[in-house]
Amino acid sequence: MTQSTTVREEFKYFEEIIAGLKPKIHYLAGEHDWYLDMGEYYMQHMIQRSMPYYSFDHKGAHFMALHGANLSDFWSSRKLTPQERMKVAGDVTDLSQGPFVLGRAQLDWMEKDLAKVPKDAPILIFSHAPLYHYYQPWNFWTQDADQAHAILKPFRNVQVFHAHVHQLVEHQIANMKFYGILATSWPHPYPQSYHTLGLSGQMPRSNPALLFDGLGWHITKVDGSGKVSHEDILWTLKPPAS
Repeated sequence: MTQSTTVREEFKYFEEIIAGLKPKIHYLAGEHDWYLDMGEYYMQHMIQRSMPYYSFDHKGAHFMALHGANLSDFWSSRKLTPQERMKVAGDVTDLSQGPFVLGRAQLDWMEKDLAKVPKDAPILIFSHAPLYHYYQPWNFWTQDADQAHAILKPFRNVQVFHAHVHQLVEHQIANMKFYGILATSWPHPYPQSYHTLGLSGQMPRSNPALLFDGLGWHITKVDGSGKVSHEDILWTLKPPAS
């Protein structure tokens, strides 16, 4: 939703853009939405919740929104200003921020939240950063993802969607399928480890002559039997009518 250090102004601009949308919207914060004011505006105005992670049920499917942009405290001992903290968190090549982590409290919440969910129910999980170990030099990485995988292991229909990498990637670990969704801003190249991870799918290579090439959005559908299907919609200079 935001990108620079004028977070509140960008949030307000974003809210103006989507004010006409009628369906209910569920938000998920990225690092740019969080690290200037530590999520204050996002928590108070966007999700209006006491915790940055939450879940809900809809027509037999269970949705989980994780705080997938969570970083351990890299700023206090260094006495960074909010602007300096934001700059570090927003730079994928700055290793001083450390990897993303869910943290013990969020993992405990996941386990408690899923205790009431049937083992065969469709579970759709959304996390800003990949919920696995993709490419650490760019912090495409969640350090304690394996602990989340252990919690999800008993469930038979788990789909995990992530952003952050600005790439189309597909991956599977045991019963969990992972999907990188299209960005609405610039596309990134693939890291060198892309093929060695056994990932499949290929992001459309952007054409610099086309402003919106390689960008777009993602549609997921769950049918009455619980089967989940996915579709990537590429944005073009002439967007789809529907």
